[in-house]
Amino acid sequence: MSHLKTIRSLIGDQSPIQERFLEKILTQLSRAESQDFEALIDYYLKQGFSCEYLAESYMTLVDDFMIELAYFRKNKKYRYSSFNEVKDKVYFSEDYMGRYMVGLSLAQFLWPNSRKLLDYFKATFPREKSGKYLEIGPGHGSYFSASIRSGQCEEYVAVDLSPKSLELTQNMVELQKVKKRFLCLDFLTWVTPDKFDVVVMGEVLEHVENPEAFLVKISQLTHSSSHIFVTTCINSPALDHIYLFHDVSEVRNLINHSGLSIVSEKILFQDDKNAEDSSRDSLPVNVGFVLKHAD
Repeated sequence: MSHLKTIRSLIGDQSPIQERFLEKILTQLSRAESQDFEALIDYYLKQGFSCEYLAESYMTLVDDFMIELAYFRKNKKYRYSSFNEVKDKVYFSEDYMGRYMVGLSLAQFLWPNSRKLLDYFKATFPREKSGKYLEIGPGHGSYFSASIRSGQCEEYVAVDLSPKSLELTQNMVELQKVKKRFLCLDFLTWVTPDKFDVVVMGEVLEHVENPEAFLVKISQLTHSSSHIFVTTCINSPALDHIYLFHDVSEVRNLINHSGLSIVSEKILFQDDKNAEDSSRDSLPVNVGFVLKHAD
């Protein structure tokens, strides 16, 4: 039995609904995606994680999402609205943050919208770009690792508040022979003279109290030819989601008021829903943007 089948079976022991969902999703993966997914699992096993831990991490993500979804549907708001309310529950909890990030890395293949955003990231990545690369909130490290494999930058910098996140990211790219820096700090208070040629910030804006400040800071750290990639989500509750976007126009307006402009975008609705359905029923929407520094 492959490791993937073992993990699916372990998840099924906890949730027959998730097992049926995974059986359906896994048939939708392309051959390359299936190989990449198996490679990710093999990587985690070589890092000392067990199949049981991987299954538990994914179910931690699912269970917490369902709890927060029920709260959101009842109250029309996220449970928490400040960083102080969630920092010790999530970012500074080594145990929880580890399971959360590993679960999210698996969900990147198992959740269709996450997989499509990853495809969008890869399709728009500027492979010819040189100079300096910055990633804000690298999480589990998948985007950071893919950027190193695909890019030609001279230096790759990761900034994150969570020590566990930086540890996971650093481990994922340990063998990749490029210049790398890992900074455990508050992005908004970071002082650097550098301007970056590529900036990536995946799924961060919904985790902060003032997302506009993050976008403004990115504008300050880039130049007219920088490539900027940003994703976030709308009506998508999670334990540490504290900023609620209600529709795509809110995100677009925030970008346009932050010294940035939109080059292209990817809007992903839930199942067969559309913008009208999502707005009316407060359904989750995932969004990705390629941005540039506004002249």
